[in-house]
Amino acid sequence: MDCYIYYKSAAHNSKHIVACVAQLREHLVSQLAVPLRLQQRPVSGEVITWMEIYRDIPPDFETILANALSQIAMQDWLIGERRMEYFIDAEASN
Repeated sequence: MDCYIYYKSAAHNSKHIVACVAQLREHLVSQLAVPLRLQQRPVSGEVITWMEIYRDIPPDFETILANALSQIAMQDWLIGERRMEYFIDAEASN
């Protein structure tokens, strides 16, 4: 299963988001086999939508992520909340 987490920030806070994700990577590196991938929508205006991508997550992923996020002030830079979506390979579900 893969997890996609998306959220928004003000465009002028993009350097803070990138720094928070770098800290998040440091906290997660020993617990997740696959590193997180960060993407963003093309900037158009004052708000950026960000996407964290985690492939082949372990069963306790949410706990691991919550523990790592508790060490980081990422929420200070967000507009709204982080939203999580889970996906599986279509071939595996049939």
